[in-house]
Amino acid sequence: MHCEVLPDKPRRRDEPIEGKRGSGNWLDAWVKLGAGHLAQVEIKNWSAHSLGGKTLALDATDAVIEADATARWKSFFGDNDKMPSSARKILLDYPMPGGIQLAMPVERILCFWQPVVQDSLKPMSNAVICGKEISVFSASIYLRQLEMESIELDCPDVEERLRVLEELQRTFESSPNLRAVA
Repeated sequence: MHCEVLPDKPRRRDEPIEGKRGSGNWLDAWVKLGAGHLAQVEIKNWSAHSLGGKTLALDATDAVIEADATARWKSFFGDNDKMPSSARKILLDYPMPGGIQLAMPVERILCFWQPVVQDSLKPMSNAVICGKEISVFSASIYLRQLEMESIELDCPDVEERLRVLEELQRTFESSPNLRAVA
């Protein structure tokens, strides 16, 4: 199936979103999934470290991975009756992007980098969560199943970000009175 990321982002204009900090009331992308299918997509870049979690070894067994991933599902979604506050916006309906008319409902896809599965080691879990049909995609599970030695990624901003970080590091090293504040 051919997929296409559309240039518009799903936006709710001035409506506040429960649990959302700041002023962004939009999802990450509209994705056209073949003819007549459209998905609103939210990507959570949480890492195990940022949530006080533990790392999962690259050589972990399937049993260990599945136990970890299903525990994360329970933590995030309970018995499919709760949603992490910063992901709740996936439950909302968004105005269609310009020029698109659909006869089918828009799919909702929530993506995690972490291993998150409902009940098996498949990268995509489909469930009714908080009364809405949601597809939950785990990039970690997907990448573990590729069985590749390396993956080439197009990351055009990485060099500039590393340059800025190096410059900040030099500034902190040369000015002992400066300190980072969280």
